[in-house]
Amino acid sequence: MTRISDTLIKRYTCTLHIFQLYEHFMEIFDRKVEAYGAERMAHDVQRLREMNSQIKEECVARVVEPDKDKKTGLNAVLTFETAKDKPWCNPYTRRETDYCKMIREHQTSRLEELKLKGLIKE
Repeated sequence: MTRISDTLIKRYTCTLHIFQLYEHFMEIFDRKVEAYGAERMAHDVQRLREMNSQIKEECVARVVEPDKDKKTGLNAVLTFETAKDKPWCNPYTRRETDYCKMIREHQTSRLEELKLKGLIKE
């Protein structure tokens, strides 16, 4: 994992709290990697990269380049057109906004169930 350089830290001293958060979670991450095993983690990361490549090869019919004329934050995001004959690919090429919406709806539904059961009060 790449660490933040000293130059970058000095340049952004006004955002020290962000650096402190980064360091805090980097320490937690490092401890967890150590407990898991660095070699095992490297192997698993490589396997994940291979699986992602397989999914991309199987599922992506076409990469849609960002529209450079748009003045939105999305102009740097690639999107993928899913292979139409492989519906099992849809979850792997879902847009992040759609995925977040799906999770939010699921969580809201679960929250309502817990409220009905009296396990959560409003």
